[in-house]
Order: sequence, then C-alpha cells, then structure tokens
Amino acid sequence: MNEQQKAKRKLIEKVLKEPDYLLRADIVKQLTDQNDLIEIAETDPDCYVRQVAVSKINEQSFLEKISKTDVDYYVRLAAVKNISDENILKKIAINPDEDFFISREAVKKINTQEVLWEIVHKAPDTDIKRAAVNLIEKPGLLQKIAESDIDFYIRLDAIKRIKDASAIENIVQNDPDYYVRAVTIQFVENPELLFHIAQNDPDYYVREQAVNNINDDNRLLKIAQTDNDIFVRKAALEKISNPEMIKNALKVSNDALFRKIAKQIIKKSDSD
Repeated sequence: MNEQQKAKRKLIEKVLKEPDYLLRADIVKQLTDQNDLIEIAETDPDCYVRQVAVSKINEQSFLEKISKTDVDYYVRLAAVKNISDENILKKIAINPDEDFFISREAVKKINTQEVLWEIVHKAPDTDIKRAAVNLIEKPGLLQKIAESDIDFYIRLDAIKRIKDASAIENIVQNDPDYYVRAVTIQFVENPELLFHIAQNDPDYYVREQAVNNINDDNRLLKIAQTDNDIFVRKAALEKISNPEMIKNALKVSNDALFRKIAKQIIKKSDSD
C-alpha cells in the first residue's frame, strides 16, 4: 500500500470511528473515491452522513438501489437527484409503491420527450403524469395526449401547452368532454370559429365561454336574440359595448325572454 492509499484509508477509518455525525459528514465531503463513498452510504448509521455520501456518488446501479432501499427519505431523494440514467428514472416515476415526491423528482430529471410520454401513459399517479406533461415540448406528443388521454385533467394540461392553432381548433370542435371544450375556447383566437362555437356547440356552458371571447357587437346581438339558453343570452348582451344597439333591438323584438334580459341590461347601463 503506497502513501496515498494509506492516507486515504486513514481518512476512511476516521469516518468510521468518529462519534460526531457532523464531523463524519465533513470528512465525507473530502472523499472522492466512489468505493469509499459507497461503503459509507451502505454502512453509516446516520442518515445525514449517508445523504452526504450519496450526493457524491455517480454509480447508477448503486444509486438505484439506495433510492429503493434506504430507510430515510432524504437519502433516497439524494440518490434520485444523482441519477442520470433515464431508464432508471422512468422506473422510479412509474413505481406505484414509490413516494410521490421521490417520483416527481425522478420526472424532473428526465429530458427525453418519449420517456416523458411513457410516464404519462404508465404512471399510476395523476399528479406524476401531470408533472411529465408539463415537461413535454413536442407538439405531436402534446396533441396526442390532448386528444386521447382518458383523464381530462391530463388533456387540459396538454392543451395549455399546445401552440398550434389548428390543433386547438380541432380539439374545441371535437372533444367529447364539454369542460375540455370550454377550457380550450380560451386559447382560440379565430373570431369566425368563436362565433361558430357560440352558435352551434350542444352545451350551453361551452357556448357561454365562446361568447365571453367575442368582441363583435353584431354577432353578440345575434346570439342574444337566438340562443335557447338564458345564461348564454345574458352573457352576450352584457358583452355588447354599445347600449344603443340593445335599445334599438328591444324596440322591434317580440321575444319575451330577450325583452326581459335587455331591459335589465339597459336599466343597469343607465344607472351606471
């Protein structure tokens, strides 16, 4: 054993014999040899000392083992933070028995889009799936999730990240979930499509959300005069910026519901 090896062994023995865990941790911070760090991570009785050792280890298979077996949460978390192998990280993320925060940390370490996509489809925890969706950048993957995931919360998260207007327009017109369509309306910029949705969507709530994004008084008046839902009509009348238009429409309207809502809107406008 040469002098360098003797000095290193002496340092290791000092770690093993030092009763004060903080002093042991300070000594561990000076170590660089992976085998020595692994020995300490496996044997030291104090979780903080093990955590310090693990934070300096790069051996992926050992880190995977520690992330599953160490009794202390912070030691397991330190192991995950040092894992770079995305296959290992994926296994941690989709493990149904894993702690949520450990799984989420694993997801945060992943950069490969297709691995994140796998997690969205395989993770048993909705919040882990959502964490993966929020890291996906590829438009095609986001669109697939937005259109087909069985969990509408996951679809909504994907929709919020989609930049492609045509993809958004496809979802707002075709998604079977009324709430997904209603939320997606907020991302539609095409005034023609907004007007079409406001007139034709089978759900009153979706039509109302479309109305809230229309700024054309003539179109709003038409909706207020023809929709079969009182809330949609009221939303349309309240959006009209020109009160004279409402007054003129009221003079010639025989629609009792329209007249009732219009009078309320005019009364409020006059009082303001």
